[in-house]
Order: sequence, then structure tokens, then C-alpha cells
Amino acid sequence: MQIGDLVVVSNSPFDDVNLFNYQNGDIGIVKSKPERAKHDIKSVSWHMSCTVILLKDFKEYYLPVSYIEKMEAPC
Repeated sequence: MQIGDLVVVSNSPFDDVNLFNYQNGDIGIVKSKPERAKHDIKSVSWHMSCTVILLKDFKEYYLPVSYIEKMEAPC
């Protein structure tokens, strides 16, 4: 993923309204490159996340890279 890529939330466990205010099917633009983020100081598990501006409300969200897919032209 690169800055400016158009993405869709597709692998999120949230299909309905939820606390995080995003759900599958939301479209956004990548604002920052994916970077490693640590879940917990005691934990050694890492995940990749990036900042995405969702077009439904033009707010920034930090989404795990595994929740989003890059939209590409069909040709």
C-alpha cells in the first residue's frame, strides 16, 4: 500500500454499526504507509496498520492492513 491508494474495508469482523465506526464496505484513501504497531508493552505480537481517511465521514482511522484491500482498475 502506498499513500493515496484507494482501499475498501473488506476483512473486518464488523458488518454492522460498532464502536470503531467503520465496517466492511467502507471506502477510503491511505494517508500513511503501513507501519508496525505493538499491541501491548508486555506482548511481543506486532501488526501492520496505516492511517486511512474514510470517504463516508472524512475522518482518519488507524486500520490494520489485514482489514483493507487495495482497489484496482479491472483492466
